[in-house]
Amino acid sequence: MKSKPESRAPGGPPAEPDLVARADESRAGGEHRRHWIKENRQAFADYDAFVEKHGIYSAGRRLF
Repeated sequence: MKSKPESRAPGGPPAEPDLVARADESRAGGEHRRHWIKENRQAFADYDAFVEKHGIYSAGRRLF
């Protein structure tokens, strides 16, 4: 027999197991993303400097 999922908030409705799992995955993914951004910060700065100096490819050809 399945047990009733615990509520995430005191006195609140029971949390759906799938939603709880998705929320946990989302938090883990967010931490991974923050770490990736921190790890690649210098590459972003280098790219920004390159674009500032040389512009972006086909910038004058865009029609929108």
